[in-house]
Amino acid sequence: MNEQDTTIFSTKRWLQFFLVGLFPWVTVNSVFAELPVFNRYVPEGKKLSSEAGLACQIANISLVYVYLRQKFQDKFITLETTVIWLLFLTFVSCLALSLFWNFTIGGHSVVILTCTFTGGIVGILSIVTLYPWASSFNQPKAISALSTGTAASSLIGALLGLIQGAGEKTQRFSPSVYMFILSLLSILSAYCFYVLNSTHENAAKHENNSNVDTKKLLITPNSSRDEISTQTLLTSVVDEEDGGGKGARNDLNWRILITYIIAPVTVQFLNCALNYALLPGIIPYLSCGHILTFWFTLLISFSNVFGRFVSTFYQTNSSGSLPCLISIMVCLFICAFALANGNASTKKNGITQILAGVGVAVFAALNGYIESLVFLVPSLILKDESETSKELGLQFVGMIGQVGAFIGTVTTA
Repeated sequence: MNEQDTTIFSTKRWLQFFLVGLFPWVTVNSVFAELPVFNRYVPEGKKLSSEAGLACQIANISLVYVYLRQKFQDKFITLETTVIWLLFLTFVSCLALSLFWNFTIGGHSVVILTCTFTGGIVGILSIVTLYPWASSFNQPKAISALSTGTAASSLIGALLGLIQGAGEKTQRFSPSVYMFILSLLSILSAYCFYVLNSTHENAAKHENNSNVDTKKLLITPNSSRDEISTQTLLTSVVDEEDGGGKGARNDLNWRILITYIIAPVTVQFLNCALNYALLPGIIPYLSCGHILTFWFTLLISFSNVFGRFVSTFYQTNSSGSLPCLISIMVCLFICAFALANGNASTKKNGITQILAGVGVAVFAALNGYIESLVFLVPSLILKDESETSKELGLQFVGMIGQVGAFIGTVTTA
């Protein structure tokens, strides 16, 4: 990319990255948002929630993709091709849910569980593909926009559920309509991905052509010996500069790479572990019941999106602020844990519930803000390294985050 591309980031470009980010988790988010409706019709009842969660966790086996990418690189599959397949799988999963969500075999909602599994694959692989893809644009705000869109799909699903009346006795439209509407998000994401990728490829081709033109020797039969020497020297300098490009840079070994990104990796582990332990495991007890209420869910989704959106304007080029932010999350987690273990009368107190709501909003906003920074900071730290090292660094952050999410879920299950 040329220098202008790295400094100018229009609102239109931000929205395009935002819309690309809508598709990765839309299938999983839509299933969990629609559970109040599904529970009334499927044979599993309320057990469907735990079964869907298990299906989503099993999807972590798809992380073998990272090993295959590092071993074979583009000979295996390119990042762009992977994203195209993920977009296709998202659309097919949502469409299958729209048409066959109530199909069961042996008392099991096989279509819902299968689509939750495929949706989990899309979400997990998007973490290790979309962020490296976005970082290749050399535009930090692209990562913030992508991250904001990823969280926004949950908010869109919740708001659509509110319009549908998911928690009411009767719904304004069926789960089939709900799923079909959300399947359209994948089409919108696919279009924006195509536009961004085409623009990026054209810019890269233009830059390569410019470099080729620079290397051409302007030597004629009438050129003097000094002119020939000057042209040869200039060409060798250009070639030497190109030698520092992504194709000539040496890949970092694991030990050095982890040393560079140890802070983002550690913070992402804690961020995901605390998030998945607090929100589904502890917050329900703060609301005096063992079910995460709709309004709390909406508050969490909105706050998380807001935190990621803020990262567009307040970014950091170092990992120094990450420990401070995660420390605040730890303090909020401890307060929530202590309050959840309190007596019922304390939790029913109006002031306590207001404070709990404010604490949850701050926690979710910090979680979203950190979620953007842990991918933004490594992309800046590794910007002068090879594309392979940069991709692997971002993928490692994503994988450790999934480990933290799994541990957080298990500890409060």
